[in-house]
Amino acid sequence: MEKISLQEIKIFLLVAKYKNFSKAAEVMYIAQPTVTKWIHHLEDELGMPLFERTSRSVTLTPAGELLAYRWKTLLAEIESSIHDAKQLADPKQSIINIGGLVGMGYESFVSDYIVPFEQLNPQIKLELTIYNHRELHDQIENLDLILTTNFEFSNESKSDYTALILDELPVYLAISKDNPLASHTSVTMAEIKDLQFLIYHPRTSQAAINIATDVFTSAGISPAFMTAENLPSQLMKISQDQGVSIVASSEIKGYENEIVLLPVTDLPVHLQRLLIYRTQKISTRAKKFCTYLSQKISKSKLQ
Repeated sequence: MEKISLQEIKIFLLVAKYKNFSKAAEVMYIAQPTVTKWIHHLEDELGMPLFERTSRSVTLTPAGELLAYRWKTLLAEIESSIHDAKQLADPKQSIINIGGLVGMGYESFVSDYIVPFEQLNPQIKLELTIYNHRELHDQIENLDLILTTNFEFSNESKSDYTALILDELPVYLAISKDNPLASHTSVTMAEIKDLQFLIYHPRTSQAAINIATDVFTSAGISPAFMTAENLPSQLMKISQDQGVSIVASSEIKGYENEIVLLPVTDLPVHLQRLLIYRTQKISTRAKKFCTYLSQKISKSKLQ
């Protein structure tokens, strides 16, 4: 019987997911040589290579592909069962860890859903922590539920996750109050095609450039893009008239006097707030909250 630990399986699945040893190490908060050592040990125990490595790429072998497919479901079931067993062992109170993307205005989510659910289920506590884009991405493995948007929910993740649409937020063109367009009540895509748009750097949001490109390409526009490292940097540059962006109103908190929001009448995109979770990993308590949330949202839509 091969000596394989759950830690090795988890590391293997992360390397298989990112096709990158350094990224797997970053997510696990361990050194890259440690990841390499664990993978070598796993391959030695199994007696076969799991990855094909070159100086430029990392790919799975056919055997690695099979194990990645089978072990992903297996690990998720093991982790979920451990969560549920801990709840049975200490039923006084269990915690659901929720990570929320910064700037999405979760005050109503807390008052409308979290507080009522906790009142109905005093043995369950929901802990909501707000993260920036990079932090949320790095914490995904440690979270039960994630609050994000369809802009950040990339296609490559959709096979592993289930998404519940919470609502749809109106989005606007965010410009400096000193910009000539600030006196308009609304704008069209044709009117903003020559502006310089601020988007997140790929280090911050890998989906940002893809979303921005798709939106403007569908409208037959090729604008100039400039990257920003994070939301505060983006807002500061907009306020100084160094670029514009498409945002939800909740994202400009603190800059209401420096930034003007204009509706874009023909913007070919909709911003949805989502609650997502790992389909194969969700715990019983988190599933209970998702069921409650789904029923509440369905009921509100009927009213």
